[in-house]
Amino acid sequence: MKSRTFLSTLAIVLLLGTSPSCEKEKDLSTSDIDTAFVDSNRISLVVESQTIPGDGKSLSAISLISKYSEDLGKTIYFSTTGPVVFENNSDTISTILETNGVATIYIKGISDGTAVVSARIGKRKLSQKIKVVSSKTPEIRVIRLSDNILADNYSYGIIGAVFLYPDSSAKQITFTTDRGFFHNGSKTYTANTIDSDTVKAFIRSSEAESSNISVSVTGKIIGNVLVNFINAFPEELTLESSTGFLPRTLNSKVILTAHLTRDKGMVSSGQKVYFYDSTDVNTSVGIILNSTLSNENGIASGTYALQDTSYSGMVYLKAFVNIPSKRLIGTTKIIIPK
Repeated sequence: MKSRTFLSTLAIVLLLGTSPSCEKEKDLSTSDIDTAFVDSNRISLVVESQTIPGDGKSLSAISLISKYSEDLGKTIYFSTTGPVVFENNSDTISTILETNGVATIYIKGISDGTAVVSARIGKRKLSQKIKVVSSKTPEIRVIRLSDNILADNYSYGIIGAVFLYPDSSAKQITFTTDRGFFHNGSKTYTANTIDSDTVKAFIRSSEAESSNISVSVTGKIIGNVLVNFINAFPEELTLESSTGFLPRTLNSKVILTAHLTRDKGMVSSGQKVYFYDSTDVNTSVGIILNSTLSNENGIASGTYALQDTSYSGMVYLKAFVNIPSKRLIGTTKIIIPK
């Protein structure tokens, strides 16, 4: 099924107007081949995978694709060096370039190492390197399955570790993150690979930053991937004060606490909350000290200190936060007695 999928990707529409040549190709000297010009925009050698298993049975496709109409019907001569053989169990094979401009053969790895597969048509020779990994040396690919996740400590990003060629020696894999937490509530997550060739980890965060996740097997890091978390903005802001009365003395203080909330999950930490005051006569009678950014619980605070001791009456203490296309405002009030 994998090879069929690969071949379907080669169904390129080629505008080929002339009739294919049926002339038998003559053998060429090595010097003739080496000096031939290859236009990679018009002829190419495509491999299904740069890494294949060395199990001696799994087949992987290799295709020569030509946009030259005069190449149609010509014989393509494939050869290989290194730990691979073609589907005929030989290091050479030939086939005809079909009318769609594609000639496909199959190879299989027989041991660890690097192989070079070449294809020759006329004076043109193209080559590709292929890595062969035996079943005793499993290779793991780390992939990010989701990205740009809301940093609401509720939504999860997904990371996958794919064992390309698993065997019984690779049983556990460990994910480690520098930010956020996995679904087990920890910064590390270890999974067993017996039941599946792909292991997934789920990560959440309250920080609108990238989490760097490393994947290791038996203590050795084999890959890293970044998962980006984006701002989970508040949907509501409420403001509380530590008291409802403030003495009419210089620098008498009240603690203000802003609560940022959203319907699902938490608000991303680090939101900037602005505190200010007003009165019935539209004046400010105090200042804000020690204001903080919101924490992982959506709480930001500030200290209000009275400056105008000549004023008595109602003071409206307010907080706002800017979110895209909107401003959220929370209000509370205190009384300064005469």
